[in-house]
Amino acid sequence: GTAWSVISSPDRAGDNFLLGVAVVSANDVWAVGQTSDPTAHTYTLIMHWDGTQWNIATSPDPGLSHELFGVVVVSANDVWAVGDSFLVDTVQTLILHWDGTAWSVVPSPNVGSDSNQLFGVGVGSANDVWAVGHSGTQTLIEHWDGTQWTIVDSPSPGNQVNELWGIAVPSANDVWAVGDDQDNYIGRSVIERYNDPCMTPSPTTQATGTPTPSATSTITNTPPPTATVPPCGLAWRVVDSPNIGSGDNIFGSVSVVSVNDIWAVGSYSNGSVYQTLTEHWDGTQWSVVPSPNVGPYESQLYQVAAVSSNDVWAVGFYGPGNAHLTLTIHWDGTTWSVVPSPNTLDDNFLQGVAAVSSNDVWAVGRSSNGSTLQTLTEHWDGTQWSVVASPNPSPSYSNLESVAVVSATDVWAVGYTFNEPQESAFLTLTEHWDGTQWSVVSSPSPAPSGYNDLYG
Repeated sequence: GTAWSVISSPDRAGDNFLLGVAVVSANDVWAVGQTSDPTAHTYTLIMHWDGTQWNIATSPDPGLSHELFGVVVVSANDVWAVGDSFLVDTVQTLILHWDGTAWSVVPSPNVGSDSNQLFGVGVGSANDVWAVGHSGTQTLIEHWDGTQWTIVDSPSPGNQVNELWGIAVPSANDVWAVGDDQDNYIGRSVIERYNDPCMTPSPTTQATGTPTPSATSTITNTPPPTATVPPCGLAWRVVDSPNIGSGDNIFGSVSVVSVNDIWAVGSYSNGSVYQTLTEHWDGTQWSVVPSPNVGPYESQLYQVAAVSSNDVWAVGFYGPGNAHLTLTIHWDGTTWSVVPSPNTLDDNFLQGVAAVSSNDVWAVGRSSNGSTLQTLTEHWDGTQWSVVASPNPSPSYSNLESVAVVSATDVWAVGYTFNEPQESAFLTLTEHWDGTQWSVVSSPSPAPSGYNDLYG
């Protein structure tokens, strides 16, 4: 391939956000989010790619305001989307299902009268679907068994806030959820696992002592929840996860090689700047793995993609002020190391990464010079990273947030751009790589006068 191109997408009146994407095949892709009207009411927004164009799909709105945060595919006629719905005086969970013909609301439980929201959804099979989020200040996990959604007890280790943002389902009896909790207004990483520790290796309860990226940093562990969890049997349990220092520790992404080989990346605060954070699950415990930082400046990782156990990429940025540079680091099975990556303008960020193979990896983001912000797409060919031309529907503001691969000739990137020439609203931006060039694919923006953003 040689170039990125913008794929046009439709927009409605009002604000428009796309927050999740899932692929059935090259001709069957779903994206979900929300749209709003001038009265500030929000509505579900679902778009579908049929191989030729993006179209807005009819989706139900059971309350006053609604939003969708995640979508997952079981098959072409079995797709789930999750979010929340505002009903008069409370926010409740919202789960929609696609049966191959239409989207419909599937009843989902709520805890008490507090706000109940679902942020992430993962699938093991048609009868094994999980959704995660929060209820008030507590974690919330729900499960679909082929007949109904039910709440599954989950620990909430924090004293102030407990939220789960992402979930992965390696197998029916081994499920992972990641998020954060808050004590004394400091965010700490949280990892939870659904399994039977008497049948599989149980996580340890002490810090591993793995060296941290900074010789002066110390590792502490996520404290166990106060609720008693049976020592054996399938259940959700907090898995001890290291936190560096006493400041914020934030996970941005997780990638699974196998049930015994999982990576999570993000950043932590050393008191003055944020530094890279990489943690690894070896089948027994999570441990901090030393990761490089460039110079004394801020270094952060946004996303991780695993090709194999000795071939993992993480991307982000480093640098001071408005002079950030792209950051790509690589795991070769032994150590993380910085791999040089190009920059185009003054301020550069890589926000998404996806791998087709060890010699075919894509990273996307943005670059700016203070007055112009443009898409940035880079490709790894097995030897070096290089910038690949990508279109900018708006010459003043076009940004890519995430990338997903189907094959070497079928890659998607999403983000948002200004509407031109008014520059009064953000519109959804979808671009497609066909093996030769990037092109814009039309995608809906239900709020042509508001915000329409795609993040994943």
